[in-house]
Parts: sequence; C-alpha cells; structure tokens
Amino acid sequence: MNPINLSYVMTTYNKLPYLKEVMKRLLENVKEDEEIVVVDGASNDGTVEYLVELYKQGKINQFISEPDKGEAHGYNKGLLMAKGSLIKIITDDDAFYYPGIQECKNFMLEHSEIDVLSGNVANMQLGVTEPDKVQGYQEQYENWKSYGYIFGFSGLPMMLRRSSIALTGLINTNIVCSDTEFSFKATSVANIAWYIGIVSINIVNPLSNTIKYSEQLKKDKKKLMDYYDYIYIKKNKSNTTIYHIKYLFNILYRNLSLKKSKTNLQAIGRYSSNTKVSSDINEVFLICDQWLKNHNSSLQEEFLYRA
Repeated sequence: MNPINLSYVMTTYNKLPYLKEVMKRLLENVKEDEEIVVVDGASNDGTVEYLVELYKQGKINQFISEPDKGEAHGYNKGLLMAKGSLIKIITDDDAFYYPGIQECKNFMLEHSEIDVLSGNVANMQLGVTEPDKVQGYQEQYENWKSYGYIFGFSGLPMMLRRSSIALTGLINTNIVCSDTEFSFKATSVANIAWYIGIVSINIVNPLSNTIKYSEQLKKDKKKLMDYYDYIYIKKNKSNTTIYHIKYLFNILYRNLSLKKSKTNLQAIGRYSSNTKVSSDINEVFLICDQWLKNHNSSLQEEFLYRA
C-alpha cells in the first residue's frame, strides 16, 4: 500500500450549500497519495446524508459525525485521525487554490526541517464582484524570519507536518480564534515557511465565525497578543529595553488596527445568523477560482524560509 503524503482535514457543521462547493473542488483535485478526512459536528441540515453517500462511494477516506465542542475540537479529532505525513486544513465555506497546495506539499516533502507552512489570504464577501485586498501577514513573517518576532496568521493557508504536532501541540479548544492562537504558539516554537502565493480566500458569509463571534474574536486576539508578546520579551532578557520599546510600538499599532477592524466588522455585520443563504454561492466560488488562478499565475518566487 502506497504511503499517504497528505491528509485533507475538514470540519463542518450545518453549511451544506457551501460544503458542496468546497467538496466538489476538493474531490476534483485530490491525488492518489492523499486522503480526505471529514469531521462533522452532528449537522441536521442534510450534511450527514450527503457525506455518508460520499463515504459509501469511497470518495471520503475517513468520516465521523458526532456532537463536538466547536471547530477546534473537530479539527483536533481530524488531526489525530489523519494518516498523511502532511496535513492540509480545509474549511467548509472557503475557496482554495489546489495547484498552490500541491506546490506547498512538494516543498514540505523536500524540506523535512519545516514544521509549519502558511501564507497570505484574500477575503471575499457575498454580493461583491471580486475579493478584497490580501491580508498582509507576509511582512510579519519577514520580521519573524529575521528577528524571531512572534506573530499570528490565518489558519486557512496552513499546512502542518504531522510529526511536528508533538512540538506545536493540538489546537486550543478554549478560544474562538483558535488558528491565531495556534500560529502564535507555532511561531514561538516551530520552524515556519511562507508561500508567497495565495492558496485560500476567506468567503465571509452569514455562517462565518468572524460574523457569529466577532466581539469575542477581538477580545481573544488582544489577550493572545498581550500574552505572547510578554513571553517573547521575557525570553530575551538580554535585550529587554529594545523589546520593551518594540512591545510599546506593537500595542500602539494593535490599537490602531483594532479600530480599523471594528469598522470592517461593522461593514460585514449586516450578515446575521438569520440571513438567508445566497442563491449565487456557486458564482461566488467561480469568481474566487478565477481570481486565485489569475493572481498566482503572475508570481515567480514561491517560498520564504530559513535556510
């Protein structure tokens, strides 16, 4: 039996219209040395029946459906179930660029010293004609690469080495912005590489965690940044003055960023839990597919990492 090089791990809960779009593209792109692991949180919107049928057809390699305590809990189940040497996180309502994922996979297989790989993210809102500008995590990665400065990034583009989970730990189930917490933790202990292309677009929709838990997300992120910044300063006692100055500038930047993010959250706050799902979900995914293809085709250098 051939080894599994990559496990796609997906969690889902009551997002069937979006899930079908994501799964359609995943099934079209999965390779022979890859597996699909799906963890459902006991959905009641037809998701279970849809996934059971795919599992019976052998299109999904591993599948469970049972109540859980949130997205992070579901992902932890999937991480422990995964058999691949690499793990790619897949969400049930966002767009992904699979040629880029294959490049990341090949890079990780060739560079066994890398624990975690991530990259930039674009955003797309229902009702608009193209994704918003890319979130600028790459500059923060450059600071980490040069100075070891801890930072947080989105979990959407992330790829993990399964053996490195013993180093990074599992995902924190006691916080809403679990990917941010994991990235802070990873950048404090692990070797990180960066893909300068974009392998994912966050499709902001009525069921997005950024909508349902927007206020808690802001509180959680501030706690995490304060905690991990402090730990970083404490670890570098020999340069305490320098890092305290950087810490104060970071707080100032953070407060300004929170003000900006508040405006953005208000802008997308029109999506409530009672908002009807758009009938143009397929069109949104098609727009994202084309945007990802166009954007990534213009790139030359692909990966940043510590030699």
